[in-house]
Amino acid sequence: MQHHSASRLKVILIVVLVAGLGLFFESKGSSISGMAAKIQGGGCGDSTESTITPRNKDLTKSGCINAYKDPNYRGSRMKFCADGTQSGEFLDDEFSSIAVEEGVAVRVCVDDDGGGECRTYFRSVEKLGEVFDDSISWLEVTNFDEDSFKVIFASDPQLFWRQCIRNDPKCANDGGTAEEVGTRTNRNHLASMNALKVAYGAELVGVVMNGDLTSYGHDDELEAFSELYEEKLNMNLWPGLGNHDYQGNVDDCFENSCAMLMVDYMKDKVDELNALEFDWEVESGYKFPLERTWHRGSLAYSWEIGGYHFVQLQNFPLYYTSFDAWDWAGADMHHYDIMSSLDWLIQDLKRANEAGKKIVLNFHTAGYSRWGNNKTGWWMHGGPFYEALQEHGRNVVAIMVGHDHHRVGEYSKVDENGRIIPVFWNGSAIYQHYILVSFEEESFTVWAVDSSAGESYQLSPSKSYRFSTE
Repeated sequence: MQHHSASRLKVILIVVLVAGLGLFFESKGSSISGMAAKIQGGGCGDSTESTITPRNKDLTKSGCINAYKDPNYRGSRMKFCADGTQSGEFLDDEFSSIAVEEGVAVRVCVDDDGGGECRTYFRSVEKLGEVFDDSISWLEVTNFDEDSFKVIFASDPQLFWRQCIRNDPKCANDGGTAEEVGTRTNRNHLASMNALKVAYGAELVGVVMNGDLTSYGHDDELEAFSELYEEKLNMNLWPGLGNHDYQGNVDDCFENSCAMLMVDYMKDKVDELNALEFDWEVESGYKFPLERTWHRGSLAYSWEIGGYHFVQLQNFPLYYTSFDAWDWAGADMHHYDIMSSLDWLIQDLKRANEAGKKIVLNFHTAGYSRWGNNKTGWWMHGGPFYEALQEHGRNVVAIMVGHDHHRVGEYSKVDENGRIIPVFWNGSAIYQHYILVSFEEESFTVWAVDSSAGESYQLSPSKSYRFSTE
């Protein structure tokens, strides 16, 4: 149900009071927070715990969230429940942390009509990022089955791009300019994704975009990507960078402005996502004769939904490079050390294994050739990444990749101590396809999606995968 600042909410509260529901109010400062003591179909009270039994969930039960005025679940609070009840008049632009009960999700937006930038949270967040801190004007709480949900995996929107592989007739180049073709194919992608969201509702949680967001890391390309997939996508977005975003732009654009643009975009985006873990650090200081800022890490990050742990490893796990870039606006020098994510990944896998999570790895370039990529000798079926999987990958259930525009679905496998991990290619905008995955407790199901007709998308026959983890 939706919650926002409107006079009709006062009427609803009056009706509830007249109906005789007991309300308990606790005053903190100038705000009032309260709760319904008993609600038909499920309790939202502090004394009522939401118990979730796998495969036997009561999704009619009304779960709740608490939104707090201060970070770390402090200060005045309001309670919002999936049945539409709330504990007072909406505190517009005042929330800084959210505690989410098991069995619900909350979508928040900066505009009071449910527009502007929005995000859905599936777990508690002790400190909202810059975009939503003290900026929430609308929210909606829905019941959510964390053991049964869907995710779109796509890659290579690559604004703006029109090249095909060997004049492949499946390629969607209609002879227009790169900007025309790239805009049209990505609009189709977006329309199909939003149509899937309408079809599946809260069950479809978001889009993982596995690299090559742009063709060359140019300002207008990133602006076009953001306009489509940040502003108009009606669900969460978890992006990653590919070789076209930063690898190919080092020492290519003037003062490395393109590589800096894309790396800074990813850093800012992950900060907004409230990621579980993020491999990046920034340090500033003076080194004669200039102010300097040092950036280092792999940009890898992870997040969780229910029993699944998702990892975004960016270009590929062994990728590394370094470059200097000049920030004309700030008149200072920036140094970037892009490091292999392997050490970070091993620690992240250890934490997820200990928590008993099923793990899905994401990166851009699959590394299926022994000749590798960059100067790292990157190869998915051997070397340090493969060795890390043998030692710590017992709960990895799938690997998602991009880069090869014409491929969509399962095209490879990785052996982990005799257990097979399927590798799925995530398509591209120029070929008008990506995959939709339904995650369950002991299996997942994959469909290829044809986006060429926009909102009139086509799903391929599904294929299910059962897995065994530790």
